[in-house]
Amino acid sequence: MRRLGVLFVVILLVIGANALSAREAEGSLNRDRNPNALGFQTGSISGSGLSWQRWFGPTGLQIAGGILYRPPGQTGFGFRHILDYSVGVEVQRSVVASDFSERMAGQLYVVGGVNHGGIIEEVWEEDPESENRPERSTGPFIPSVSVGVGLGIEFVFFEHFSIPFEMLYAAVWRGVEGSFPDQLAVDLAPQIGIRYRF
Repeated sequence: MRRLGVLFVVILLVIGANALSAREAEGSLNRDRNPNALGFQTGSISGSGLSWQRWFGPTGLQIAGGILYRPPGQTGFGFRHILDYSVGVEVQRSVVASDFSERMAGQLYVVGGVNHGGIIEEVWEEDPESENRPERSTGPFIPSVSVGVGLGIEFVFFEHFSIPFEMLYAAVWRGVEGSFPDQLAVDLAPQIGIRYRF
């Protein structure tokens, strides 16, 4: 995780230096010409699933979310959740943006967001003295709420294809048994997406 964080910071510095030295293209920036975006995002703060983003000048708003459901007994292929959903809202503020050429644009931005999610796992209970197959049961519903702040970079290729990378510090509360400190975690949260800007 540390290597990923260091790599992300190095990429941010290189992109930031290039953006500061590049001249803005004549006219408006790519984010002003194409303020809307639809696509897919995954992250513990942004939410995982379909996403919509809109830039209002240097300020952006993003909403992303998704749901996965499989009836008990039909989980498999490494998917042990009966229900897994998340929805997140992010506010982004551009620090520096530039159109590097007609085919590439980019920006560095600060980001803050909040996320709500929940899971229900399928639990397998094995009795070592029994010859019968293990029994399946439905685990408890575990809600979560996350908040985070950090930095993001966005690359836009061929005027419309956007790839954002974000690294946030996230505080995550999960509704598991135990005291409040046992339910809370603070960690780095890498996020990535792909979307079509229009």
